Amino acid sequence: MAWVSHAEAQYQSLPPEVQRAVSRHIARLTADPERNATCDAKTDRWTSAFDYGLITYLVHSAVLRITLLRITAPGAG
Repeated sequence: MAWVSHAEAQYQSLPPEVQRAVSRHIARLTADPERNATCDAKTDRWTSAFDYGLITYLVHSAVLRITLLRITAPGAG
Protein backbone atom coordinates (compact mmCIF):
# COMPACT_ATOMS: atom_id res chain seq x y z
CA MET A 1 0.00 0.00 0.00
CA ALA A 2 1.40 3.36 -1.00
CA TRP A 3 -0.04 6.71 -0.01
CA VAL A 4 0.26 9.95 -1.95
CA SER A 5 1.16 12.85 0.32
CA HIS A 6 -2.29 14.46 -0.06
CA ALA A 7 -4.07 11.31 1.17
CA GLU A 8 -1.62 10.94 4.05
CA ALA A 9 -2.27 14.54 5.12
CA GLN A 10 -6.02 13.95 4.90
CA TYR A 11 -5.70 10.85 7.07
CA GLN A 12 -3.61 12.67 9.67
CA SER A 13 -6.23 15.44 9.90
CA LEU A 14 -9.09 13.03 10.65
CA PRO A 15 -10.37 12.35 14.17
CA PRO A 16 -9.02 9.10 15.71
CA GLU A 17 -12.37 7.31 15.30
CA VAL A 18 -12.39 8.04 11.56
CA GLN A 19 -8.72 7.07 11.24
CA ARG A 20 -9.56 3.68 12.75
CA ALA A 21 -12.45 3.26 10.28
CA VAL A 22 -10.13 4.13 7.38
CA SER A 23 -7.51 1.68 8.64
CA ARG A 24 -10.08 -1.13 8.93
CA HIS A 25 -11.34 -0.41 5.42
CA ILE A 26 -7.82 -0.32 3.99
CA ALA A 27 -7.17 -3.74 5.55
CA ARG A 28 -10.19 -5.03 3.59
CA LEU A 29 -8.97 -3.33 0.42
CA THR A 30 -5.57 -4.96 0.66
CA ALA A 31 -7.27 -8.36 0.79
CA ASP A 32 -9.48 -7.64 -2.25
CA PRO A 33 -9.22 -4.11 -3.71
CA GLU A 34 -11.97 -4.62 -6.29
CA ARG A 35 -14.63 -5.99 -3.93
CA ASN A 36 -17.42 -3.55 -3.06
CA ALA A 37 -15.76 -0.86 -5.16
CA THR A 38 -16.36 0.86 -8.46
CA CYS A 39 -13.85 1.69 -11.15
CA ASP A 40 -14.00 4.74 -13.38
CA ALA A 41 -12.83 3.32 -16.70
CA LYS A 42 -11.79 6.76 -17.98
CA THR A 43 -9.36 7.43 -15.13
CA ASP A 44 -8.70 3.87 -13.91
CA ARG A 45 -9.41 5.10 -10.37
CA TRP A 46 -11.30 2.99 -7.89
CA THR A 47 -13.69 4.30 -5.23
CA SER A 48 -14.85 2.42 -2.16
CA ALA A 49 -17.27 3.65 0.49
CA PHE A 50 -16.48 3.31 4.19
CA ASP A 51 -18.48 4.34 7.26
CA TYR A 52 -17.56 8.04 7.00
CA GLY A 53 -17.12 8.63 3.29
CA LEU A 54 -15.08 7.45 0.30
CA ILE A 55 -11.58 6.25 -0.43
CA THR A 56 -10.20 6.78 -3.93
CA TYR A 57 -7.25 4.66 -5.07
CA LEU A 58 -5.44 2.97 -7.93
CA VAL A 59 -4.91 -0.77 -8.29
CA HIS A 60 -1.73 -1.97 -9.96
CA SER A 61 -2.48 -5.59 -10.74
CA ALA A 62 0.77 -6.87 -12.28
CA VAL A 63 2.25 -6.83 -8.79
CA LEU A 64 -0.54 -6.06 -6.37
CA ARG A 65 -0.01 -2.52 -5.24
CA ILE A 66 -2.67 -0.11 -4.07
CA THR A 67 -1.98 3.62 -4.20
CA LEU A 68 -4.29 5.58 -1.92
CA LEU A 69 -5.20 8.89 -3.54
CA ARG A 70 -7.85 10.54 -1.42
CA ILE A 71 -10.02 10.13 1.65
CA THR A 72 -13.32 12.00 1.67
CA ALA A 73 -15.05 12.13 5.06
CA PRO A 74 -17.43 15.11 4.95
CA GLY A 75 -18.97 14.67 8.40
CA ALA A 76 -15.73 14.00 10.25
CA GLY A 77 -13.88 16.72 12.00
